[in-house]
This record gives sequence, C-alpha cells and structure tokens, in this order.
Amino acid sequence: MKQLFLFSLIVTSIMAVCQAPHVKTRNVKVAIITETEYNYMSKGYKTQVEQGLDMKKGYLAENSIQIAEGSYLFEFIPLDRIEGKDTLFVGFILKAKSGYSGTFYWYAIPAFDYGDYTKKAFDEIGNLDCNMRFLLARAYNDAIRQYLYMVYGAK
Repeated sequence: MKQLFLFSLIVTSIMAVCQAPHVKTRNVKVAIITETEYNYMSKGYKTQVEQGLDMKKGYLAENSIQIAEGSYLFEFIPLDRIEGKDTLFVGFILKAKSGYSGTFYWYAIPAFDYGDYTKKAFDEIGNLDCNMRFLLARAYNDAIRQYLYMVYGAK
C-alpha cells in the first residue's frame, strides 16, 4: 500500500508539472534538489520559523497553500531557489497538523531529484496512519494544481 501511495504521488506531481499551461506569469523552472536543500526543507525551515530567523539567502518560501481534509490541516509551502532572473521550484515544505492529537508534522517533498530524496520523503510520509496518508494524497494533488495556477495563471 505504501508503494502505491508513493507511486501515485510521484506520477501525479510529474504529470501536473508537464501539463502546465504554456502562458507563464513568472519565469519558474523546476530545480534538481540538493542534499543541503532537502535537509533545509525537512528540518531547517521548521527551526527557522520556530526561532524567528531570517529566510535562507537565495530562497523564497511564500504563498503557502493551506488545505483542510477531514480532521487534518495541510500547509504546502513552495520553496523557490533564486538564480539570476530565474526562479527554480525546489519543492514543497509540508506542515501537517492532526486535528485528533494536535501534533504537527514537517516533511520535505522535492519537485525533482536524481538521488533518493523523493523516495526518502515518501518513505517518511508512509509512516503516517492510513487515513492521514490518503487525505494527504488528496491535499497534495490540490496543492500542485493551486501552485501551477499561481505560477502560470489561467489559460
């Protein structure tokens, strides 16, 4: 079941990025995530927020997408790397809150990588209970759609 969940999320994200409208409102490309970026997304951003630190130089994390599903609140924070005039989408920082326990969960969901970061991310997410994983998958599909609309606008 975990493998099916992982597979469906990866395929959905790739399909969503590939089917984006051709009219851009920003010059956004997809970045190949680095180990430093993955560590920042999965741990560093949470520390930064909790300690009130400044944003990592050369990056933007704005226009978060909040989606309520069942008793959970999922916040997808797009992380963009700025390189000259280009904005490179690194992936989503996911902050999930359980309405049952009040617990917050933080994850990194890379946009693209040649290594094992996407697998690592979804293996960690795979440890959530079945109901939360299912609702997260629905929320993730919606977050991708909303992100593409923010970046590329309506046709």
